[in-house]
Amino acid sequence: MSKYQEFSIQVDDTEVTGEITHRSEETIMVRITHPFSGLSNSCHIPYFSRPLNSFMTDYGERMAVNLLQYIYELGLYIKENSSTILLRFAAHFPKGEYSHEGARNRFFVSTFPFMIPLDLREEVIELIASIGALRQPHDHSSEYIPIRILKPIYTHDDRDSQRKAVKDVLVKLNTELGKYFDIWKQVGGGTTGYAIDAVQRLVKDADKLFRTKC
Repeated sequence: MSKYQEFSIQVDDTEVTGEITHRSEETIMVRITHPFSGLSNSCHIPYFSRPLNSFMTDYGERMAVNLLQYIYELGLYIKENSSTILLRFAAHFPKGEYSHEGARNRFFVSTFPFMIPLDLREEVIELIASIGALRQPHDHSSEYIPIRILKPIYTHDDRDSQRKAVKDVLVKLNTELGKYFDIWKQVGGGTTGYAIDAVQRLVKDADKLFRTKC
């Protein structure tokens, strides 16, 4: 396989076609063209390893096959699980803002059972955001759902209401802690079971509230 050459592989009785879009001594990039499109993947040889490996040799051909197979399996997973992926996508990005790194990490970790390379995540995000499912040439799959018709799990007002409820409970908790601390001081400190048990119970309730509301 040379630069920009199209090639195909067999994966579970399915012919998968792709093309090498860039190939040099240290970098190779592959794009899938059938049965899906819209995804590409690349691999880079670190400087210190270049005397031992080169993508212009048979090693590059084997890597191209591995990259194409990975892209196909990723695309197949997106297609077969598009409904779940779309719902989680809407839940993690309710305002259509995809740049927040924390939200991205949570989305990929909770959605895919395998690791998505960092340099491929942008394409996956753009793909799901633009068409709601993996593109197939000339047509949409029967599972195609435009992302714009999905509703987020919660609204901004719901979030503010939850935060207010948490704040009110914490204010009450602070008052209760102060009361029990006064009791503890009045009896001279030490291990006052009643006060300690009450404080521990309130802290546990607050922790549970944070886990369910925040």
